[in-house]
Amino acid sequence: MARSPNCTGAPLFKGRVDVTITYPDPDETLLETPVALPTSEPAEAQISYTLASGHMPVWSPYELPHILVANAYAGGQNTAGSATTLYYRVRHNGTDIATGSGSVSAGNFWTLNMYKYIAGLALGDTIAISLWVGASGMTWDYKACVVKVSAISPDVSMADLKIVLPNKKRPTLTIGNPFWWSESRVEVCWDGGQIDSNTLGLPKTFTALLWRSGRANAGLFSAQFGVTNSNVSLSQHTSYRPYYAADTSAPTAISYTPLNLRV
Repeated sequence: MARSPNCTGAPLFKGRVDVTITYPDPDETLLETPVALPTSEPAEAQISYTLASGHMPVWSPYELPHILVANAYAGGQNTAGSATTLYYRVRHNGTDIATGSGSVSAGNFWTLNMYKYIAGLALGDTIAISLWVGASGMTWDYKACVVKVSAISPDVSMADLKIVLPNKKRPTLTIGNPFWWSESRVEVCWDGGQIDSNTLGLPKTFTALLWRSGRANAGLFSAQFGVTNSNVSLSQHTSYRPYYAADTSAPTAISYTPLNLRV
């Protein structure tokens, strides 16, 4: 996958680099009254997000080259007396990126987890999810969207690298009756491979005397749900909704001294 840098106003680094990244809360909605899903594909998607500044991670005092990753969620319940098939279509700027279906057992709550990699994701892009069912009796009432950073990739060798990784899931969903069914391991990446959270432990300030970011599509840090794991999945539970997938963490501060090395 091609790296699509999002970087505005970054200087030519000659001294110590110190940046912080803050993440807004997920954009979540729980409807007061569940809405019945149609038995054929709707003309307009029930769920649509246009990425605005309020969705975006905030860098200070400047950005490093990176890509943006979106996770979107939809949820509801099968109120019918038998298992029912849920169908979905996910579009990015009007173009299909995923279609599929899955069976939801009678009475269960369901959650659609969208963490499909989108090349070149940017401010102003639209992510839309259409939902329909094989038989009446299914409803939706929950939606959420979050934007994360990945492939933070200053193309330099560096000394005294520090990456702060808090013990906080990305995203942390809070409304409805949420519970995570799967969380990824964090990866700090270098040319020779990666070091994951089983080794790091969280929270953690990862440090290295010498480092080189450059492993293809990873940079210094790789978001798992949305880059390494690029998919759409349907989960269900007897009581939890959203029943969702999340990354274990995301960096909140990065510092290093760039090195001008020649061989």
